[in-house]
Amino acid sequence: MRRTRLHGLLMRREALYGIDSGPTPLAHGVQLEESPWNTLEVDYLERNERDQAAGSGLGSTSGAQPSGRWAKFRAVIALKGAAAAADVPEIDVAFAACGLVRTDDATPGAEKRTWAPIAAGQEGESVTAYAYAGGLLYRIVGVRGKITNVQLTAAQICRVTMEFNGLLAGDPEDAVLPAITYAQRALKPPVAGGGALSLNGYGPRWHSFAFDMGTELVALARGNAPGGHAGYGIVDYKPVVKAQIDVPPVLAAFNPWALERTAEVFPWSIALPGAQYNSWVIAGPAGQMAKAPPGERDKLAMVDVQIRVCGDDTDPAAAPFRLVQS
Repeated sequence: MRRTRLHGLLMRREALYGIDSGPTPLAHGVQLEESPWNTLEVDYLERNERDQAAGSGLGSTSGAQPSGRWAKFRAVIALKGAAAAADVPEIDVAFAACGLVRTDDATPGAEKRTWAPIAAGQEGESVTAYAYAGGLLYRIVGVRGKITNVQLTAAQICRVTMEFNGLLAGDPEDAVLPAITYAQRALKPPVAGGGALSLNGYGPRWHSFAFDMGTELVALARGNAPGGHAGYGIVDYKPVVKAQIDVPPVLAAFNPWALERTAEVFPWSIALPGAQYNSWVIAGPAGQMAKAPPGERDKLAMVDVQIRVCGDDTDPAAAPFRLVQS
């Protein structure tokens, strides 16, 4: 399996699943962070090597044609909004591929965009990605993905790590990395500072916050599809929140052990403040303490809490989590 560093990425929504939507460097660039960690690999569902087939002597029998070629890539993208109300954040197309549906609120002066996960039975959108890596262009169709980490750390920008899978549309081609236009290149990502974390109404001092969407992304092996590979589908998600916070001064303020013992459901949220249209909130109406921290009582100690994000039993139609840009 070959893994190559990803140097440039274009993404565009598909009108029909798996049909190349033709992203262009001028209009569909997605700016990557942390270049060494953005990687691309290509392989097959089945290599059909026939390495255990009987032969006439020593050695192996020649293999059959490999089938179901796929591409997988990892992308780290900064969480930033837009410079104006009419502008859509660059990360929107990646969110769509990860099963998030956007809703726009155009209230003058209070415009905002909200992303929430697709509901059961919905397929979600797909995108075409053109990936530039190792002097080659990989055209990848039917791309869907998952958010593995939305990472906020004190004094740093927020980075969103995503993993995408799709079908490789033909062999890679020789290509020089083009001049890619990034619509929000001049906009600086907000920094984690001055943002409130809320756990069951308690606002702790915090060092880091991590959100994993917990997406289950499956390969659709189908005999009627070309090469036996029909693409990828999102079948479930089980989100988890992890936060590193200062030890609560008294248990009356916040008692994670009691929350774990009683399986109490509580709201949670974190804010990433910035200029208008470049501020974010990540929140959910219902979470349960999945792992209470050790019982440190040193006032300078920090502890890790882990929250399982779940549905709101009082409002089954409510999204289990949302990302809001305003």
